[in-house]
Amino acid sequence: DLLLTQLSDPEGEPIGAPSFIPVLAKLDRLSELDELAVQEVCKRAQQRPQGVTLSVDAIQHPDRLQRYVTLIGDQAENITIELSEADLVAAKPMWGTLERILRTYPSWVLKHAGLHSETLDLVRRFAPTAVKLDNALIRTSMNQGAEKSVVRTTSHLLHSLQCKVLAEGISESNTWDWVMLQGLDGGQGLFLFEDPN
Repeated sequence: DLLLTQLSDPEGEPIGAPSFIPVLAKLDRLSELDELAVQEVCKRAQQRPQGVTLSVDAIQHPDRLQRYVTLIGDQAENITIELSEADLVAAKPMWGTLERILRTYPSWVLKHAGLHSETLDLVRRFAPTAVKLDNALIRTSMNQGAEKSVVRTTSHLLHSLQCKVLAEGISESNTWDWVMLQGLDGGQGLFLFEDPN
């Protein structure tokens, strides 16, 4: 909400949350969202460590990604950058430039990972601090049973590359328990508890 209050369409109307990503992409204005997100996270990182998810625009325009890294500057130890695996896979022509930027950044995360065959190759090449396995991969693997778990195998391989492994979209305690049995380092998500009264 804080970021969106500063973004408006060509007619000056605020861009609403349900559609802001597609609207900004269509208007070629995703860089504005990234810029505002980085500025805000730099302010908040003075109180405690922060994370910032950058859009596909930052990957498609490595010069902009470099600008955000420069803006973060000496706060890089307190700010984790997150980038989507699908966006990185689609930007293969820019990998040389992106590699130079990402391999020197102290903490970045490959998110929505595990749905592409390139996950391990991306980790080897770009050396993220952590990988967040996509919730769809977690769900599919849970349905197959722990002994056939792609998640367990992926976790083991990623750990062998000195990369932490996290699960995305954990919303139930049984999913969390299953994820922990697979050897992951943690996860994120939203737990909803009903009031017993």
